[in-house]
Amino acid sequence: SIKRLSPCSTSKIYNALIGLETGVLTDENTMIPWDGTPRGMKSWEQDQTLASAIKNSVVWYFVDFMHEVGQKETQFYYNLMNYGNQDISGGHIFEEPPSDPFWIRSSLKINAREQVDLITKLYNNELPFSKKNMDIVKKCIVLSEKEGTVFSGKTGSGSEGGKLVLGWFVGSIEQDGKRYDF
Repeated sequence: SIKRLSPCSTSKIYNALIGLETGVLTDENTMIPWDGTPRGMKSWEQDQTLASAIKNSVVWYFVDFMHEVGQKETQFYYNLMNYGNQDISGGHIFEEPPSDPFWIRSSLKINAREQVDLITKLYNNELPFSKKNMDIVKKCIVLSEKEGTVFSGKTGSGSEGGKLVLGWFVGSIEQDGKRYDF
């Protein structure tokens, strides 16, 4: 069997869908103001929209709205998607104050085959979310469009003791009417 690992920020694709589907997020322009806490990354130290938070992989934005979604709804959608091991018990985002997300080197685990299956379901509009919400997220993960080729995806990485120990890149490339998910 293929080893399951922490999805890290690749799960933000699906967290965004959950936020949209539950109405906690309205669209890619849903803004959450930065609280002024130093974050160690200039791109994180400003107000964020869903689009900018996905682009810059802004952890605090996702912790904030997923806290509002709540554990029960989040678990419901992770089960419905059949996302990896579906274990969102780790971390502390459902506590006060919210912190330590379950998707970064914590309880949630997924393997490479499951990652590809999920991204394929997203692009085939086969996930348990409205087409409108899937289209919003697909738009947010477009990295480049050039000469009829659309390259989309999301990175995810995890560190231990300041050293990078895990890296993902999941996405899709579309060209000449064909799509390749990876």
